[in-house]
Amino acid sequence: EVIIRTGDPVELLRKALARISQNYSTTPEMLTAFYRETVKQNRHYVAVSEAVLDVYKSSYKNYFDADRIKIYKGRKSQDVKRMDTVLFKVQGGPKTSLFLDIVKNPSTLLSEDFFKYYDYKINGIINIDDRETFIIEFNQKRSTDWPLYQGRIYLDVNSLAIARLDFPLSDKALSEADNELVRKKPVSMKVDVEDAKYLANYRETDGKWHLNHVRAEAKFKCKWDKKLFRSVYITMLEMAVTERDTASVSKFKLRESERISDIFIDQVNYFLDEDYWGEYNVIKPDESIEMAIQRLNRRYARNL
Repeated sequence: EVIIRTGDPVELLRKALARISQNYSTTPEMLTAFYRETVKQNRHYVAVSEAVLDVYKSSYKNYFDADRIKIYKGRKSQDVKRMDTVLFKVQGGPKTSLFLDIVKNPSTLLSEDFFKYYDYKINGIINIDDRETFIIEFNQKRSTDWPLYQGRIYLDVNSLAIARLDFPLSDKALSEADNELVRKKPVSMKVDVEDAKYLANYRETDGKWHLNHVRAEAKFKCKWDKKLFRSVYITMLEMAVTERDTASVSKFKLRESERISDIFIDQVNYFLDEDYWGEYNVIKPDESIEMAIQRLNRRYARNL
């Protein structure tokens, strides 16, 4: 058991990374997850879709075995406002959810090679689920020109497991974010990214920590050249794990899996299979994902 009350935040992060194989699952799992994706234009929702997903979650010890995800049941709402002029779609949604598992995909946020590009400080200890948790705040250094992140990393005090990450793009990165986040746009349109923030939550069960919930939200301001027309779009994707199975693990084929190039809203239909969704046939875009899971919980069991 590890108990550290104070110390260098970078050293704490190094210890946390060294303990991943002890704190997280070293065997593959099958997950069931609820996924929601929305697009809001100014004050109105213009796209709302959701799905139950099957997820092959690979071991946290094996970085060469990639996670896979596929749609089990999905639907989208017709009861939304039509978009004005611009057809705005989110690419790679369900697959992006897995990339937000930063413990498995440390990349530029938790990689040893990138510690030198951030400033870190410990900002106290709080309780999360009755567990003492370090708050480590970070931001990219002023001397760093790359677009990176800022935010908070929450470390469980006893185990040094990463319990939560809250990591928006840094203020410095937002000026370059349109090159990273906008895949395709009309030549005569200017798109500015005003905000982009990400969240990953983990939960401890029987001594092991598991991915529990992820969320990504981005805000775009779009303006046509030589026109007064302007719109603000907010995109949001969210995934929460509802079931976990370690006994019947079956890695589905790559061709069945979601790809980062897929557009989720084009893959699901308007309320088909009402026998599956049953009486819960209304998509409420402002409803918390926890409430959505509760009201659909009996359906997640699939009655199989």
